Amino acid sequence: MLSQEALSVYLNDHLAGSVAAVEMIDQSLDRNKGSQLGVFLQQLLDDVRADQATLQRLMEQLEIEKSGVKQVTSWAAEKFSRLKFMTTGRTSEGLRNLLELEALLLGVGGKRSLWQSLKAASEADSRLEQADLDALIKRAEDQISGIEQHRDEAARQGLTE
Repeated sequence: MLSQEALSVYLNDHLAGSVAAVEMIDQSLDRNKGSQLGVFLQQLLDDVRADQATLQRLMEQLEIEKSGVKQVTSWAAEKFSRLKFMTTGRTSEGLRNLLELEALLLGVGGKRSLWQSLKAASEADSRLEQADLDALIKRAEDQISGIEQHRDEAARQGLTE
């Protein structure tokens, strides 16, 4: 059987990360509407929200309480990073997109690791078998691929302006 305490810490950390990701994607989407990046970000936002809902349902099934403190801290950290971009004045849109996409790449890589770790631990707790972890891993890998493609374009724009 899995440790409830360890699961609580682990899953709440990932839930907090998803809160920050939704905020970052939403904010980036506002600046990139009408572009290819904007179309991608809308799909990514929909996917991340769906993954977040899946994680929340899984937490309910595992009887893990959500940590409001972690979610608020994550939300505040994302707002602070947004303020950094706005106050430096020297951050071009291309560079800002590049930095945000790299942050999202790290976050989605972490989400893929979450699903992989839960799959590895699923033998210890049959409740984890209810989630289609293989499909979640595949979706994270597809998200990473999409982010990498758009990151390359953002690098060309942000580092050569």
